[in-house]
Amino acid sequence: MPSTTALLRSLPAAFALASLLLTTSVGCKKDQNEVMVHFIIRTDSTQARLDGLGQPAAIPAGNAAQSPRFHKISAHYIELAPTMYTQVGAGEILYHATENTLGGSTAIDFDSARVVAPNDTFLSLPLSSLAAGEYQY
Repeated sequence: MPSTTALLRSLPAAFALASLLLTTSVGCKKDQNEVMVHFIIRTDSTQARLDGLGQPAAIPAGNAAQSPRFHKISAHYIELAPTMYTQVGAGEILYHATENTLGGSTAIDFDSARVVAPNDTFLSLPLSSLAAGEYQY
């Protein structure tokens, strides 16, 4: 079984999605001293733009772009994947927001979404609740 430090080093440093950056950090619960993994949504309107593969992307000549400032933000799904070839849903699913089918197709239920301010903790989990392993993504 890998050490806690080795496991934490293998957790993703950041996920790029549009203009938000999702990072992990570790802290201790004061009452039980249990190691926790915290997912914090960080936003930065000056962050480099990324394409669909997470690579830096330039705005083509003749096009315009916005640099939004977020006051509140949410996430729909958080999953840790051991490799880039892991199918969506085959990794360690940590969070999946409520969905409904009121309009026919499956959709996010925004009325019950977990919404936080940028740089606030979106999700905290005990490290012991994660399956042992190495996660690249």
